[in-house]
Amino acid sequence: MISLTDTCSTMSEVKVDEANADEDGFQGLSLPKSGADDLLKAEAETQAMNDIANIMRRTQGVKEKLSTTTFAPRMAQWASGAAAPPATAPPPVFAAINAKNKEQVIGHIEEALAAGACGIFLVNNNFDYPQLLPIVRSVRAQMPTVFLGVNFSMMSGSDSFPILGRLAREGVKVDAFWADNACMEHEMQAQPVADNIKAARDAAGWDGLYFGGVAVRNPKNNVKLCKAVPAEKLKDVATSSVGYMDVVATSGPEGAVAPDESKVANMREGCGTTPLCLATTGMTAEDLRALKGQVDAFILQMDDAQTTPELDVDMLKLLVQGC
Repeated sequence: MISLTDTCSTMSEVKVDEANADEDGFQGLSLPKSGADDLLKAEAETQAMNDIANIMRRTQGVKEKLSTTTFAPRMAQWASGAAAPPATAPPPVFAAINAKNKEQVIGHIEEALAAGACGIFLVNNNFDYPQLLPIVRSVRAQMPTVFLGVNFSMMSGSDSFPILGRLAREGVKVDAFWADNACMEHEMQAQPVADNIKAARDAAGWDGLYFGGVAVRNPKNNVKLCKAVPAEKLKDVATSSVGYMDVVATSGPEGAVAPDESKVANMREGCGTTPLCLATTGMTAEDLRALKGQVDAFILQMDDAQTTPELDVDMLKLLVQGC
């Protein structure tokens, strides 16, 4: 499949106009002024970038869809840099890092990878998303092969996918997007909001993995986060979700509280062959044993209840070893 990042990286002669960067931190293209030939060349390169985005939109529908049998091996291959995925692999563990600045993020990424994490999600819990973008660019430049995902805090895919598409056309490769709320309806079969999100993804020209939040904890009933899903609707809402995302992401009732086993069993059945991921700030070895074979991946979050949230390296190791 054509790599948007690889192709965009060859188009480096288009100059960046940092003074005219927009509010998201995206830098405009400053066209050469040395003559008509240079102007035409720059315009052709810009059109080529748009053409590549269109190609990505067309190929998204036919690329391989990860399953419960291929997801873990693919992530293991990514983490190891191997030429081919292993036959089997344990559920991958991702570390979610509450970003503050580049140095703090790089330090936590190095800790997480050393503890066995296969990838990273950067989260902007401390500021608005435009401030996260320079950190994403810096991390990708310094760590070109790491599995790098983002979570734009409390932003849906409708708003996030266009940003990811623009980063891709800029040459910044983001491997995954994790949404707090995939906006799946459990009270009706129609999915108007999820349909809009899917349309935004298709139009963005971004080819990463979509981790969609479904039946995720929302103790304060924030309208931007998931609605509570009755137990009898969990299987159905999970089934509805698989057509909209690569990985269904859920959680327990609280950060460090494991979900009820029946919730996981119902969602596992509803997901079919689509991977099911559990986001948590921590759990016990006993919890992990109870979830064995039911969950395909874990995201370890930082505990926002802490005054200064830090990466729990011991818990990360437990998740890696316990899986």
